[in-house]
Amino acid sequence: MSPWRRRTVQGQCCKAWCEEQLRGRPGRQRSTPSPTSTWQCGNTPELTVEKLAQAAHVTIPGEGEKRENRLAGLGPLSGLAPGIGVGALLGAGYAARRTPGPVAGTLLCSIVVLLSANAPMTLLGIADPRIWSAADWASDIVPHLAYGATVHGVLASYDN
Repeated sequence: MSPWRRRTVQGQCCKAWCEEQLRGRPGRQRSTPSPTSTWQCGNTPELTVEKLAQAAHVTIPGEGEKRENRLAGLGPLSGLAPGIGVGALLGAGYAARRTPGPVAGTLLCSIVVLLSANAPMTLLGIADPRIWSAADWASDIVPHLAYGATVHGVLASYDN
């Protein structure tokens, strides 16, 4: 992708997020959970933000659709925060020259981000991993393994 096109895409994403937050306009279609799924995959990010806001005594402004659109925009940040935090934490560990091998590094990164992303939802009562099906676990573990492999690969490459 050319730098110009990448900046255009990034600008559109930023614009859509600002539309959701500042004006309460829809920025994406919400997915609905499958009736056969044992967890609420369609709205867990929004529920996490809503419950965290309630616990912190913070009001998300707007009513009805405007409020829902703001929650839809803030929801993905509940997944980005653990990813960025874990990446920074592991980066500090790798910088201290404590670099594990490829399998151990991937598993370490994956487990830490999996726990940091799922623990808040579990503690808030939004998700209950004890009742997840094998398909639910696979849909949760596979992206975290990809994240772990990517983070480990990037951080380990700085040793060369």
